[in-house]
Amino acid sequence: MYGNMGYFPFAIALILLAIVVGAMLVYWLIRLAVGRAMRDHHKWLELRAEKTVPPEPRPNGDLPYDHNV
Repeated sequence: MYGNMGYFPFAIALILLAIVVGAMLVYWLIRLAVGRAMRDHHKWLELRAEKTVPPEPRPNGDLPYDHNV
């Protein structure tokens, strides 16, 4: 039993290293997914902005606005 005592610090360091590497991997995967989602969202916003037509002003210069909304 005491013959393997020298490996315990190495084993603990290896476990801690695995936890840190796993946490970094999860962080970068989430960051990548959020970045791609934001890129797609901005593309969608640009497409929506192109399809919508701004309201035409009324003859008195006011924009149409529904106060019941």
